[in-house]
Amino acid sequence: MSITIRKEDFEEAGYHYIFYNLTSNTEFLEYEKLKAYEFYEDGMKVVAPSGLCSKGHSALIAIFEKENFIVPDKINPGGKIPGSLMVGIGKIKDLITEEDSEDVILDLKFNQYPIEVWQQIANKFHERQDVIEDIVEKINR
Repeated sequence: MSITIRKEDFEEAGYHYIFYNLTSNTEFLEYEKLKAYEFYEDGMKVVAPSGLCSKGHSALIAIFEKENFIVPDKINPGGKIPGSLMVGIGKIKDLITEEDSEDVILDLKFNQYPIEVWQQIANKFHERQDVIEDIVEKINR
């Protein structure tokens, strides 16, 4: 049996994320430090630097396609962020500390978000995960 492994099979889904802590009115535009960890029906988990927020804080995350991404100069928490596919607003349900890491996993449950757009983004992420799982399964046979 032959398996072709392509680098792009293991690349993260094509999105960048920026974050705004609504409780402390603090924006975080360092998109390269935010990574998707998990997508679920009405929220997501994001790997982020510790100290960005606390459990129970209100926050928003703006999602952008990587292609042609331009970091906004400033986040307007009251409206659409230019260039973003969507903005999800919600509460931090939990902070998960990773051992031996300066990062945490933020569990952001949305209460305001465009459902159809979110479902498309989450489906793309899940499809990418399925491809990776299939490759790993074939390798482990």
